[in-house]
This record gives sequence, structure tokens and C-alpha cells, in this order.
Amino acid sequence: MWQCLFWTIILSRLVESQSRLPLSHYQSREDCFADILSKVLQTSRPKDVLLILRDSLLDRQMIDILDKIAATITQRVPTLYVNADRMEPEFRVSSWAMSRDLVVYIYASGRGPDIVEGELVAEDTKRFIHDRSRPKVLVLVILRRPCHDLTKLFRAMWSKKILDAIVVEYSKLEYSDKWSTIIHRYNPFNDSHTEEPYSADVAWFTEDFPNMQGYPLIYAFTRRPPYSDIVSMSNRHEIKGVDKILNEILADKMNFTGVPKIIIQPIYFQIMPNGSQHGIVIDISSGKYDALLISSPIWGNICNVECNIQYSNPLHIENWCFVVPKLLGKQNFISGTAIRVLLISILIVGIFWLCSRFMKFNPNRWHSFRIVGVMLATSFPPAPTKLHERVIFFSIVVISTYYSSMFFAELTSTSFKSNHYIQFNNLQDLMNSDLVLMMQENVPDVIKLNNVFGYHILKSGKKILKVSTIEICLKDLLMHQNVSCFMNDNWAELIAINNIRNGETVIMTTKLCYLSPPVAAVFSEGSPYIKRVSDLFLMLTSGGIRDKWRREYLRNETRKSFQLEQDHAKFKYISVFYPTIYVLIMGYSVSAFTFIGELIWKRFYIN
Repeated sequence: MWQCLFWTIILSRLVESQSRLPLSHYQSREDCFADILSKVLQTSRPKDVLLILRDSLLDRQMIDILDKIAATITQRVPTLYVNADRMEPEFRVSSWAMSRDLVVYIYASGRGPDIVEGELVAEDTKRFIHDRSRPKVLVLVILRRPCHDLTKLFRAMWSKKILDAIVVEYSKLEYSDKWSTIIHRYNPFNDSHTEEPYSADVAWFTEDFPNMQGYPLIYAFTRRPPYSDIVSMSNRHEIKGVDKILNEILADKMNFTGVPKIIIQPIYFQIMPNGSQHGIVIDISSGKYDALLISSPIWGNICNVECNIQYSNPLHIENWCFVVPKLLGKQNFISGTAIRVLLISILIVGIFWLCSRFMKFNPNRWHSFRIVGVMLATSFPPAPTKLHERVIFFSIVVISTYYSSMFFAELTSTSFKSNHYIQFNNLQDLMNSDLVLMMQENVPDVIKLNNVFGYHILKSGKKILKVSTIEICLKDLLMHQNVSCFMNDNWAELIAINNIRNGETVIMTTKLCYLSPPVAAVFSEGSPYIKRVSDLFLMLTSGGIRDKWRREYLRNETRKSFQLEQDHAKFKYISVFYPTIYVLIMGYSVSAFTFIGELIWKRFYIN
């Protein structure tokens, strides 16, 4: 009897222990995931979390795990939960709902994901996050059999431009009842897969961009002075410019191998008659190029449809102005104001001379030359003795206190006034001219948003000629001088310096500037390189290094610096020297004629 009771107790204990094994197993699994998520949230510090579940086991055990994970996350940050098994393939989470800078994907299956399932996980992650961001992704894989290779899953995620991903595999060991937790990482730049057992010392997500280890980065490069240029050699093309220097710095800091695809005739976006689209922008969005690494202006409507492109942070702000030829204007040696002043002077002198004659003043002291001298404060007659002489003399002095300074100032300023070339001081002057206005395609639609520009265009009724490239406009501007180009003022400055004729530039940039687009590099939407490139650009621009390189490049692209400084000095010397000579000759001539006139008058009076 006692022996029977003993075996009964032993059997009941065994049954109880077997019934508690799954409970303790799942309890330890939930605690493990909760500990992992706590550490991930602590290191990554996300603003919110997107929690995705895909359960192919279809059992109720995942509900308890999901509840534990959700409780751990929601205690720290806002969480959005999506059940991928119940969502239609076309379902998209609203783009404004959350930032979703951390995605926790729970994948439960009987075996490791194959190519199809890997693509499914990657597609789930992509369609539930923002198109223009690639967050950190933590995949919790729960398997009934261990998976020896998760490379297919990682490659599928990299095909969706997901770079920062970690997979936690929780699987049952073969021929054992024990479960293991393995941390998997993947470097897409050398296609390497590493794994390590889970421990408290495991490092999770970091903010450091991974070493690209010579990974080939294919980027488009085209000509856009003064930042980038292409030189045709005997059997090849060579790129140069400050953009080339920036690309070399990017390749050095990120350790990638740059593969530039030189495009001689750039077409950024164009719609063909059959409705098809082509151009650099379309090639970038389709993945043919990883980026367009030149300083490109950011247009809001670069294409009429969604092009799936994204810009880096701006490098700087451009200034677009109208560039016009230097056209000779009317040469007025003396302005109309000076002529009027001269006529008024003759009239005033005549009035005072007639008054002296009618009042019978002493002719020796009140002749016309003496009156002119009094007005110009250059000579004074002896003190008048009669009352009416004093009144007239005082009137002349009063007038001369204001008039002489105005007279001299007007004559002097007229000689130095630069009216050698036609000036366009406002947009209406440009509209009334005979110049043809040319702009690059897509620019008129942007610039018309400027109210001032749109008003004058509408008022004048003048049409703007659209050209595919600014080079077409510049060719007419330099050869025929009958057009006005709306372009980047830095490029216009380079063109002006390189086209100096007879010591003077042949074009000039007006102050009629109506567009200031930011300049940046172009990537495909959601590119994993954007953040790192933007950080490097910010470092180079904030320190002034890029501006220094741009000035050095412009100095090398123009003539030698010494010759350039000589040309500028010569130009300034000519513009001041000849007016000064003109003023001196006129002054000495008037003085000589006045002196001769006084001698003749004196001799005539004595005789």
C-alpha cells in the first residue's frame, strides 16, 4: 500500500512538471524579449515605435508574447501596432501619423524565412514606414527549428534600402528541448553575415554610419558651372570642379569607391510624345544611379509626377538674376541739369549787370566778369559806399552762398558720372528693351510665383523664351548681345571674367534677382546615404571649407591671379583717369579764357 502511494506521488509530480515546462519556457522567452527591447529603447532613444506582427504559426501563444512586448514598449514611447497578417497588400500607414524611427517586427514561423518570406518581411517593413526615411529595424524571429542562414532576409531588406537592421533569432535547438537566442547582423557593403549569442553586453543600434569598405557607389555627374565641369580629352572625359572635390571627400570619409557616370548633355526630366519619361531624375528613382552628386537647385516642380527623389540638406543658397550685355548708351558730357544751371547763371549775371548799368554803378567795379567772380566766391570788389550798391552786393552774396556750391558740385559730379552703358534699374526697363528674355526649362513656372515679376510680365505682355540649357542663351549673349539670361550670378561672374575684351567685361549682372533656390545633391527616395552625406556637407559648409575650395577653383579657372588683378586694376584706372583729365582740361581752359578775357577787357577799358 505504501509502495503504491509512493509511485502515485512520483507520477503526479512528473505529470505536473511536464505540464509546467511550456509555461516556464514561454515565461522566460517573454522576459528575454522584454529585456532586449528595454535595452534597445534605452540606446536608440526613438520618438515612437512601429510594432508589426506576422504569425504563420497561428497559435494563441504569440498573443501572450505580443502583450508582454507591447507593454514594455508602450511604457516608454508611443507605439503603433499593425497586424501584417490581416492587412491588405495595398494598405499604407498614414505618412503623418508618426515618425516611426524604430520598427519592431515579430516574425513567428516553424522554420527560417526563405527568399519569398524574406521579401515579404522586407516589403511589410517598407510599406509601413515613411517613404523618405529608413528607420532602425529590429526583427524578432521565433522559430521551431534553428535557421543557419538569414542572409536571404537581410538581402531582401537591403533591396528595400533598409540598412540599419538587427535580427534576434529565438529558436529551439535540434535534438534538444532547449531554446537559444542569437543576434544576427549584416553588412551589405561586403555581403557579410555575423552572429553572436545574446548576452547583457551586446551592443545594439548606434548612430555611426558603417564603413562602406570600398562599396561601389554609382552616381551621375554632369556639367553645372561654376561648381562642376567636364573636360574633353583625346579619348576620354575628365570631371573637375568643387563638386568633384566634395565627392572625393565623401568617398574618403565614407570609404566607398565612386563610380561617376559622366553625362555630357544633361536632361533632368522630359516627357516624350508617347508619354514615357526619361532623364537623370527618372534614372535615379529607378535605381540606375545611386545619386546625382553635383550642386543642383531644389525645384519644387522638377517633374510633373512623383519622381521618388530626395535631396540632401542644402549646401548654400543661390541667387538667380538677369544677366545682360553691356550696351553703349548716349554719351552726355554735360547733363541737362548742368546746362540748366549754366543758363540760370547767365541770366542772373545779366540781371545784376543790367541793374548796375541802370543805377550807374562804377563800371570798373561792376563789370560782368567781376559779378561772376563774386557769385563764384573767387573775387570781391572794394567795399561799396552807396546804399543801393550795398543792397545789390548783399543780394549777390546771399545768392552765391547757396548757388556757388551747387554749381561746382553739379559740374564736378557730371564729369564723374558713369553713364557709359545702358543701366537696367528695374524690371520695367528690361521689359521695355529689345532684349529677348531666356530662361531654362522649369524655371519660368517657379519664378512666376514672385508677385513682382508676374505683374511686370503680365503688364508688358513680353514672352519668355524657354531653352533646354543656359549655354544656349550664353552663346547668343556673348556673340550677338541681343538676349538676357536668367541664371546663377556665380556662373555669370565666371563668364564675365573669362570674356574680358579691351580691358572690360562684355556682360554684367543686374540687380533684378527674383529667385534664390537652395542647392543640394539628389538621391533616390529613402536612400540610406542621405543622412551621412548631409552631415558631411554641414561640416564642410559650416567650417567655410567649401567656400575656400570654391574661391580657389574660380581663381584657377579664370586667368592667372596676377593677370586678373592687373586687368581689374587697369579697368578701374581707365574708368577714373579719363574723367579726371577731362575735368582738369575743362577747368584750366575756362581759367585761361577768363584770364585772357579780363586782359582784353582791361585793355579796352583803359583805351
